[in-house]
Order: sequence, then structure tokens, then C-alpha cells
Amino acid sequence: MKIVVFLACLSVAFAAHLKGGPTWARNLIVGGVEAPRGSRPYQVALFSKASGGFNSQYCGGTLVSDRWVVSAAHCSGGAVYVGLGYHNLNDNGKQIIKGSWIAHSSYNSNTLDNDIALIKLNSAASLSSTVATISIASSGSDPSSGTSLLVSGWGSTSSGGAYPYELRQVVVKAVSRSTCNSDYGGGITNNMICAAASGKDSCQGDSGGPIVSGFSENSHVSGTKLEGIVSWGYGCADPKYPGVYTHVSNYCSWISSKTSGAVSCCLSAEDKKPAVSAHLFTLHCKNLPSRRRASCVIMKLLIFLACVSLACAFSPGRLLRGPRNLIVGGVESPVGSRPYQVALFDGPASANNQFCGGTLVHPQWVVTAAHCAGAGKVNVGLGFHDLNENGNQVIAGSWIVHPNFNYNTLNKDIALIKLDAAATLSDSVQTIKLASSGSDVAASTALLVSGWGSISSGGSYPDKLRQVVVSAVSRKDCKDKYGSEASITRVMICAAASGKDSCQGDSGGPIVSNFDEGQHIDGVVLEGIVSWGFGCADPSYPGVYTRVAKFCDWIATETSNVVTC
Repeated sequence: MKIVVFLACLSVAFAAHLKGGPTWARNLIVGGVEAPRGSRPYQVALFSKASGGFNSQYCGGTLVSDRWVVSAAHCSGGAVYVGLGYHNLNDNGKQIIKGSWIAHSSYNSNTLDNDIALIKLNSAASLSSTVATISIASSGSDPSSGTSLLVSGWGSTSSGGAYPYELRQVVVKAVSRSTCNSDYGGGITNNMICAAASGKDSCQGDSGGPIVSGFSENSHVSGTKLEGIVSWGYGCADPKYPGVYTHVSNYCSWISSKTSGAVSCCLSAEDKKPAVSAHLFTLHCKNLPSRRRASCVIMKLLIFLACVSLACAFSPGRLLRGPRNLIVGGVESPVGSRPYQVALFDGPASANNQFCGGTLVHPQWVVTAAHCAGAGKVNVGLGFHDLNENGNQVIAGSWIVHPNFNYNTLNKDIALIKLDAAATLSDSVQTIKLASSGSDVAASTALLVSGWGSISSGGSYPDKLRQVVVSAVSRKDCKDKYGSEASITRVMICAAASGKDSCQGDSGGPIVSNFDEGQHIDGVVLEGIVSWGFGCADPSYPGVYTRVAKFCDWIATETSNVVTC
């Protein structure tokens, strides 16, 4: 059954009679827009028939693993066929997989409290650019009031109108639970979150479907996370009656238990502030397609620490796109001084679309971090200083991730990007050489890290490239500092900004030796890749980088000896 999320533009008088409980009806998407094709690969359609089709679709859901879907308990019951990769409900050739319902045992059909269910697919979904999983919000986290959220689904474009075949979406704002409870006159529990489309005639959603944060309106981004499940509401385009969604992060233990650990959320780590960006680095709880099935490690990550409080911690996970990394204590790089630095974009080149960095090591090859990698193509920006510059080269590329990359420990956090076309080299676009095979960086060696990030805690995000000089820390000292909290292996190097409040870096970006702070010189050597760390401007927790010299054979093999150390 389809449910209105914000309901069907009923009169206020009639709505008043509904206060005793949630309203049931087919959902509306008044004021929404058609979702760009392929932009919501995690959205699933639930069908009552194995053949699928517009007429048999009755609810939505979210793919959080290649075998698991999160949906609403009020959708559960009977046979369910899960449609994956759909945009038009009558599309042919899409995956439809039969599943089995697991509804929450404490679901209350009168109040819609605990309105959550899982669907276990009979066979694993085949992941692609149009079928992808997303991460679940960290355990116990809550979207703050005013946070932008995106709801997607199939529903009527006008009150009483026809139901479109194409997937639609709308952006709404989170509403505080206290305000929402007051608006409804009670009935809003801690297991619910609320959101409204301020100033829009939007009654958006599809029962059981997703409401997400960390999104891009135009394309799918790796940091998208599931905050809630379309559940109930009443009123239409009336901010006095926000839409109500199941608060997914309250069910992390239940989800983990029912999936035998195949799907898990991060645990909060309020005592540790993450560093660097979610955008640039903080790992989120990605439920991997291959399910590494490890429980979350309780620690917040940063690349030199961003002194920003983030909701999610180190998990088996996925990049969470959120606040970008800090470069507190860093300086703007002289224009043209880092011609090997590349910017990775998840859409057209702009500051808003940049999510990781990388290093040009050949006109057609880039070295970056495996934790930055995603499905499909990536746009590589070359020669950028200001992320909003026009006229720079942007070339699409394909990912090659190290096969032994470990999402739990970030061991072997390295990936290559093969550009579709060779870069045009110039003063502002240059390659640099890799550290020699097996070489190591001696303690106290000066190293330079570059990237784009905020210049102060809570400050604005500059568009211009910045840099900071750090000193290498011996692997033994690094292991001692992290102790049992993390694993420092021989394929990692460590560095810290001694005496500086520097939270510097850009996930996947370069840390180099033999540099000149004022200009590019021929002898610059790529020693490492910005990978992980925690703490903020605290020399007790150095930044950790992938040791490039340990991967010379792999790089040579994957590039057919085009790139060598």
C-alpha cells in the first residue's frame, strides 16, 4: 500500500480529525522533480508481481547491501519482488529479485512506531552504476534541524493526479523532534525524524523509500547516507505538518543482528573529534557489496584531523561526504607550484563536486586512495588551483582498486585511475615520479601535503589549493602512539605537523619529499597517499599515509609497465 508522506492535500478541517493516528493513502510528489536518470541507484521498487511493472509497484526501499533492503514495516507482508536500477517503472531488462520480509517485532500499526523492516534477497544483486548500496547513518546520530535531506520515490505529481512512471525527488529540511511533536500534538517518538519542504507544495515520498543526507541533486555521490524511511504524515505542502520518517540510526543493533553482521552502522565516538573531511576523508559505514562483515571500529577518522564533530566513525566503510577537511595552520600553495595535484569530481568541475585528491604520475595515470573509489567513471581535474576555475582540463577516468584493500583497517589503501585520454602537459600540469621500490621515509624527513580544505574550524571552505609541511614519524613511534586503537602496517607511513595546529590533507592526495615550498621542482617524489588518522593537531596521533614504494610491482602490472618506480 502506498502512503502519503505529507498526504493528499486534504482540508485542514479533515486533517484535524486524523490526529489520532497516521494517514494512509498513496503518496504524492507534488512540487518534486524527475530525478536525473541513474542518480538514485540505491532506490528500489517493491512489486507484488515477479514481472514488475507500474501497476504492481506498491512501496519503495533502499539497497544497503547486495543482499539486503531497508523498507517500512507497514509495507511488509506477502510476496515481495525487489526491482533494482529502475527509473521508469515499465523499463525492461532490469533486475527483479524475490525477497523475504523481516519486520520489526515491536512495530505498532496504530502509531507507526518502529516502522522498519528488512528484505533479504534470494540472490545477490549485481551492482553497477545504476544499482548501488548506500551507507546507514551512524548509530544514534540525528539530523540537526535545518539539514537538507532528499526524498525519492514514485508518486502523483498533483493532488488527485496521475502517477508518473519516472522516479521523482524533492529536497526537504529536517525539523526538530520537539517542534514536530508540537505540530502533531504528540505521537512523535525518538524513533522518528521529521522533515518539511519549506515554501514548496511538496508532498514527496514513497512509503518505505529513502530520505538521505550527503546527496547531490544531480548525480549519485559516494557520501550519501540513509537517514530515514518514508513512514507517515498528513497535510499537504503545509509546514505545520512535516513528513515523518523512521529514524534508521536507532535500529543499528537490530539491523546488525538480523543480517548476522552483514549490514552495520558506525558507533558514535563523541570523545573523539574527526579530522579532515568526511568529504575528503572520514570513512562512513559503508555496507560493502562483498560484506567484509566486521563490526565498526569505534574511532573517528581524519586526515590530519578536521577539528569538526562528525556523526560517523571508522567503520567497514565508505566515504562519507560531509564537511570538507581542515587545513588549519596551512598556507595557500603558490599558483602552479603543485602541477601534479589533481582534483577528483563527482560531477562537473566545481568546489561543490570535489571529493578527493590524487597525483598525476603519467599523462594517462593517476594514483589515489582506494577508499575514494566508487562505481562508474570519475572526473579528474588537472592544473587546478581554484576549484571554480574555468578552462582547465577535466578528463573522465576509470578506477582500478587494489584487490587486497581492506575496508576495516585501510591497509593497502591505494587505487589507480586510468584517464580516457592523455593529459596535455604544461607548466600547470606535470607528472612526478614515485618513490623507489621498497624505499622508506626516515623519521623527521620534511614532507609536504597539499589539498583543498577549510582554513579554520567551522570556517569557510576555500576554493584555492593549500599546503602544509609535516615531519615523518617512525613506524615504531606511530604504532606506539596508536596502540591497540588502530593497526599501523609496513605499507603505511606516518607524519605529523610538529607544533602546528594543522589538520591538513585531501583524501587520496599526495604527500611528497624533495619539494620546494615556493615552486615546483623536478626532484619531487611521491612518498604517500593521504589515507587516515584521528585526533586534531595532536602529535600523539600522526596522519597515516599509504606507502607508495610498497606497491611498485602492482602499479607496473596494472599500467602494463607504463608507470614504474
